[in-house]
Amino acid sequence: MTMYDDDHKSKQITVECKNCGRFITFMVIPQAEPMVVDFYCNLKCIDEYKNRQRTKEQITEKTLED
Repeated sequence: MTMYDDDHKSKQITVECKNCGRFITFMVIPQAEPMVVDFYCNLKCIDEYKNRQRTKEQITEKTLED
């Protein structure tokens, strides 16, 4: 976790795991720094999400072939 001095304008961020939907409050960042990324709880959530996306792509490909 990154901590900043009180003289910086900072805030605490709560994000939602893209896989399981659990909310995580985990960092303090300057308000001027935008964050555009996907958040996951742990490596297991990343793996499950990637496998689910792969399965959806395979189903779509089979549907298009038929």
